[in-house]
Amino acid sequence: MSETGTTSCGLPVIVEAFLAEFFCLIGGIIVFVLEKTNIYCKAHAANAIIWGIIYCIMWVALIIAGAIAGAAARVVSTIFSIICAIIGFIWFIIWIFNWLMALLKANSEEFFAVPGISSFALKWAEK
Repeated sequence: MSETGTTSCGLPVIVEAFLAEFFCLIGGIIVFVLEKTNIYCKAHAANAIIWGIIYCIMWVALIIAGAIAGAAARVVSTIFSIICAIIGFIWFIIWIFNWLMALLKANSEEFFAVPGISSFALKWAEK
């Protein structure tokens, strides 16, 4: 951790990590490109980018599947809507968890890694 608790962008570590995670794909890209020295903030930015890409792919797949289900039958469409609501709720919980971890661990700059996805983000940030 830097002595001042700031990043190369001049923001406190806690603010930069929060902005990367809170604004998901866009915030992650901006922080990843602008941050030069702080691995912790770059890791959270890479994490946000990866989760943002996964979210966009899921969103497109669900729209296509919803159109097919809607054309198939009303019952299938209703079941699909319930499944989409559950997936959306799970996604919201993941998003809240990611930015809370960015806030809570910012002072120690200890990156919380979800196995697979976030560990890849940490390796990507260290390059």
